[in-house]
Amino acid sequence: MEIGQDTMLAGSSYKAVIGGPGGLRDEEGKVWFYPYEGFLPYAPDSLPLLLYDFELQVGDSFQAPLDTAYWLKVVERDSVQLLDGNYRGRLRFEEGYSSD
Repeated sequence: MEIGQDTMLAGSSYKAVIGGPGGLRDEEGKVWFYPYEGFLPYAPDSLPLLLYDFELQVGDSFQAPLDTAYWLKVVERDSVQLLDGNYRGRLRFEEGYSSD
């Protein structure tokens, strides 16, 4: 995935995904996705979609962005070192479950 220039989607600034399905925005440890019109086969309940929340702690639950009945539970939180020496947070989830 290659990230391009800034683009405006629904009045907010996003980074365009080159040749991809929409734009991404990072806001206070949360990564939001706004799909281009026609990308999703259905209309989600709300946009943008929350893809990642790096503020989650072990034991927290996270609603899957494309299936609102599907939840993920954080079971481990650590970090991984990238090739450039920087560290990034990593979350491990247990298999999803229905909120019903």
